[in-house]
Amino acid sequence: MMTVAHAPQQQLRRTALAGEHEKLGAKMVEFQGWWMPLYYHGILEEHRCVREHVGLFDVSHMGQIFLSGPAAGPFLQWLLTNDVEQLSDGTGHYSLMLNEQGGILDDVIVFRLGEERYLLIVNCATHERDLQWLQRHAKGRITIDDVSDSHAILAIQGPTAPEALQHVIGQSLAGMKRFAIQPLAAPWGPGFLSRTGYTGGEGFEVFLPNPKALLLWRKLVEVGHTVQLQPIGLGARDSVRLEAGLRLYGTDMDETTIPDEAGLEWVVAIKKGEFCGRDALLKRRATGVTKRLVGLTMLEPGAIPRSHCPIQVEGRAVGHITSGSMSPLLGFAVGLGSVEPSYAHSGQQLSIIIRQRAYRAQVVGLPFVPCMPT
Repeated sequence: MMTVAHAPQQQLRRTALAGEHEKLGAKMVEFQGWWMPLYYHGILEEHRCVREHVGLFDVSHMGQIFLSGPAAGPFLQWLLTNDVEQLSDGTGHYSLMLNEQGGILDDVIVFRLGEERYLLIVNCATHERDLQWLQRHAKGRITIDDVSDSHAILAIQGPTAPEALQHVIGQSLAGMKRFAIQPLAAPWGPGFLSRTGYTGGEGFEVFLPNPKALLLWRKLVEVGHTVQLQPIGLGARDSVRLEAGLRLYGTDMDETTIPDEAGLEWVVAIKKGEFCGRDALLKRRATGVTKRLVGLTMLEPGAIPRSHCPIQVEGRAVGHITSGSMSPLLGFAVGLGSVEPSYAHSGQQLSIIIRQRAYRAQVVGLPFVPCMPT
């Protein structure tokens, strides 16, 4: 997922908080062209902090795109797989953007801020391509405003996230449901606060201009000892999302993958009417998918599956690992793998080839760790 940067960091993109990470002594690495913190004190410690207390993430490398105007809603209804018309003001949901062949261009979060205003959160690796896709296909009275360079995203995640965040911003979070979004009150605004995250557990994300983000980051770090909050790097971000069975675009799915093959058919509102890639998706469903994404647990100690490790049954290749890691919470290794559909049922015994040796594994249901809040 991440590699240590060999090129000078000046050639990499920096979030508004990069200097803060360096001051805190973070181990910095290159990630998708960005100079980002891998960890501050250690991935294991930070993982446990997110699961037991609250962690603070800088995820400003993600893209933020506002869409407004009378045509914004209808355009997003055509562009995305989920049913945008079901959103009310102040709500959002997870969705997919498909190409004409039904392949996944990106997985996104879309929020409805008002009758004619939406916020789209996209992945950093696909940001530029997504923006060009939007601009190429937009029709009617619609304004597309990419604020990614001038705005940041902070994620406050963990079971005590509501108390920690409310302690700092002084804004009530009571009653906020999953995927709800509301304006961020003074003095931290203008901006937005949503009950979303990428850990599978409790948490919030804050979207605000870079100067305000810097002030909020510093305040959260300052009171960290009071609310048992720690800054968290990309290492623990990856391990907590894997425990929760959450997909990573470019690793667990890409534009050659249809939603059904990534286990994301639930986010496709096929009956809502026409949307980009719908016809191709229906045709591919009719002919049958050729792969399925499954959860895997290792049955032998010391074996950690990594991306691209072959998956075999009785010596025959049936797929490959897409993501894998040790689960600090479970105490054994887990992974996501793309396999032939006939081997995707729960309880299926498989072999994972790691450094030319076969290790036993088993297909299990997702998530590995059930920690999703209500």
